[in-house]
Amino acid sequence: MRFIYMAFALLILADISFSQSISIDYAIKEALKNNLAIKAKRYDIKSKEYELESVKGMLFPRLSLQTSFNRTNIAPWSIMNKMDTRSLKFPQPPPQFFQAPFTTPQMVGGAFQSMQDFFNNPGASQLYQTQLTLQIPIWIGGKVQAYESASYHALKSTKKELNQTEQDIVYNVYKAYLGGLLAKEGIKLATQAVNDAQKHVDMAESYYKTGMALFSDTLRAKVYLHQAEQKLVEAKNNYKTAKRALFLLMDEPYKDVDLKGNLYCPSHIDKEALVKAVYQKPQIKSMEEKLRALKSMKRAYLADYLPQIGAFGSYSLFDNSTPFGATANGYMVGVGVNWNIFDGLTAFNKIRSLNEQKLMLSSYIDYMAKGSIFKINKALADYENALAMMKYAKKEEEEAKATLKVMDQRYKVGLAKITDVIDAETQYDKARFDFAKAMYDCNLAYIKSLYQAGLLNKEVK
Repeated sequence: MRFIYMAFALLILADISFSQSISIDYAIKEALKNNLAIKAKRYDIKSKEYELESVKGMLFPRLSLQTSFNRTNIAPWSIMNKMDTRSLKFPQPPPQFFQAPFTTPQMVGGAFQSMQDFFNNPGASQLYQTQLTLQIPIWIGGKVQAYESASYHALKSTKKELNQTEQDIVYNVYKAYLGGLLAKEGIKLATQAVNDAQKHVDMAESYYKTGMALFSDTLRAKVYLHQAEQKLVEAKNNYKTAKRALFLLMDEPYKDVDLKGNLYCPSHIDKEALVKAVYQKPQIKSMEEKLRALKSMKRAYLADYLPQIGAFGSYSLFDNSTPFGATANGYMVGVGVNWNIFDGLTAFNKIRSLNEQKLMLSSYIDYMAKGSIFKINKALADYENALAMMKYAKKEEEEAKATLKVMDQRYKVGLAKITDVIDAETQYDKARFDFAKAMYDCNLAYIKSLYQAGLLNKEVK
């Protein structure tokens, strides 16, 4: 039982230890899964999918049910209400009209006068009408198919935008993580600088007590110690800031974890492959899909110049006293043609607008491609600069270390001032940090080149 408890405790400690550090792979995985910008773009894709389905639905027949009620004393409508319910009754001639052996003009005139009075003043009537209507599009000039094609390309464009957003997030994760590693290395170097500065303070105080150094030497050494301590605090804060940026990208609450890994410099970049990949960038592909969508929309607007043919049918129930009643019924079927001959140049100007948008997108695609190639070249130049910086910073570190050692020895025998020792220490600290910064710049330039070529996700996978 004790063994089980110990094993369980070790598992907990192992889990705690694991949870106190994260890797770049974990950060990228969580960011791609949880980042709010990526989630928003996924919602946008879902919206475009539903929009595409709604456009496809325009090809199907329309079936609708409607009911209405009206009461009116307007003569034509009142008569129509009565006709719909089969309740129209004309005024009847008097009985003597039928009993007389012959009709007189006065009798005929009176009958017509009664009919005239009825049509002019039939009285009020009301109607409950329930109607089931079916509308079938037969041919509408290919407009629906054009709208469907435009929606399809808009969906593909949004999916490419999602890919670009993922690249953006991965790049930002890399940048934040590298910033964290640089700050972590800065903490290490600042801690060493504080320890070295403390040694110089102790050495200056010791020599001051024996009369081999001035009191100002101890003060100058303490000033440098305080400066080193300040840089240590700054490095720790930079580390926390980088981790906060990382957790923001992952959309997770901040945790004071350690970032795994060390700064390094990738050794090879294939410039030709990067330049060739530019035209396959998700951002450019998204613009190309938008261009195709505009071409489809142009076909839809051109369809406005063509006739539209449709069939229709309806079945109606009529009643003058009850909703959904069926005192009478009837049907109607037919075919209709609608040809919009002149619309005030609305469709014409819409097409002109689309042509200008196509030119805009084409120019923007060309600009993005050329801009990406420029940024790749700039990243490669930064990469070369970082390699040179690493080379010279390493030499400076070795030389500064040797200089510091000499100055320490000279100070101990009274041949150098404490300021000489501190200057040598400053140069040594700077050379060490410059080397770390050069590795950071080198890695960041490598990531930038992949990002501008649209290959960052592929490189990660």
